[in-house]
Amino acid sequence: MKNISFIIPNYNGEKTIGKVIESILNQDYKKGKREIIILDNKSEDNSIKIISKYKSKVKIIRNKKNLGEVSSTNKGLKIAKYEIICIILCDYVLNSEYWLNKMVNAINSSKNVGMVGTNVVLPRDSWNNYKFWDKVILSPAFHKESKGYIKRGKPVMYKKEVFDKLGLYDESYKMGADTDMRLKILKQGYKVVNAKTTLLHYHGYYGLSWYNQIFKKSLPLTEAAGVIFRRYGFIDKIYWKNYWNPLIATSLYLG
Repeated sequence: MKNISFIIPNYNGEKTIGKVIESILNQDYKKGKREIIILDNKSEDNSIKIISKYKSKVKIIRNKKNLGEVSSTNKGLKIAKYEIICIILCDYVLNSEYWLNKMVNAINSSKNVGMVGTNVVLPRDSWNNYKFWDKVILSPAFHKESKGYIKRGKPVMYKKEVFDKLGLYDESYKMGADTDMRLKILKQGYKVVNAKTTLLHYHGYYGLSWYNQIFKKSLPLTEAAGVIFRRYGFIDKIYWKNYWNPLIATSLYLG
């Protein structure tokens, strides 16, 4: 099991999508074949122009309308032809040329491993590019990272057999579909492991306003937390930390 299908949903990712593609192409990986599938959700920026520079090395799917991250990912899963699936968002950059080797070693470490997570950090060199509201939102995360706290377990790599057995992502989620899939995988009896790898998350480049922060991030995350509570009766400690801040932000806003 060595061949990899990368699935990258993209929307207005002109500032980072080139970095993402380059980080994948620069991997020191000689164990098998790779394909990169980019699904563009009718971006309104220069994303397509940038992606087209790599048209000989990537497969570009241009959606006629914005399907959203979850539906685009599912569309990519239907197209993917290899036995290992790696789902990377348009603002996640692989931080090492050995990232893929380590992830594949982790997913192949046991027949029972169905999913591999990775660590996620905010790139320190991007602070000056953030707008005021981004700095307000992200400063606690930067502070935690400076104290040694790293976000762990971001689900990105799967055995394709997992989706064959469990189906695709639940498209009723606006956010949190990967958490739902992780819990389904565990319930099915697969193991979930975390590799000693890191992704750089460049989301601060996008300049979220207070309105978008609340209505396009905090509220959807809170809704996802409620759905997961209802379906599974709990959120394990890895994911509770991720949902806690959106819950507080939404409660304060509604108050």
